[in-house]
Amino acid sequence: MISDFYNSNFITYRKVIQANNQDAETPVTSGVGFLHFVSDKSQLYNQANYGREYRFYCDQSHDVKNNDILAIGSDRYKISGGNNVQDPFDGSDEFQRMVAVKNPTTN
Repeated sequence: MISDFYNSNFITYRKVIQANNQDAETPVTSGVGFLHFVSDKSQLYNQANYGREYRFYCDQSHDVKNNDILAIGSDRYKISGGNNVQDPFDGSDEFQRMVAVKNPTTN
């Protein structure tokens, strides 16, 4: 099962607009997932992100969406798309697979 590889505790933050029209981040979910560096340029979602792009995997029960900020330790990643995928090892469950860009320049 893909969950056997989960090794990263994470917190997901989502932007919200406060009453004073200022952006703020609020935590929406936390859990354990798997962060995998994309080293093959042909596998990149966006080649401009080479050296900063990762794949992040977690259970579908976690509320993670496009443009969320993923915090793992002191590192931050912006979620740039994803989908639900069947477990390739035994097909017994599904999980989320997302593109995560380390240290995004814009949030």
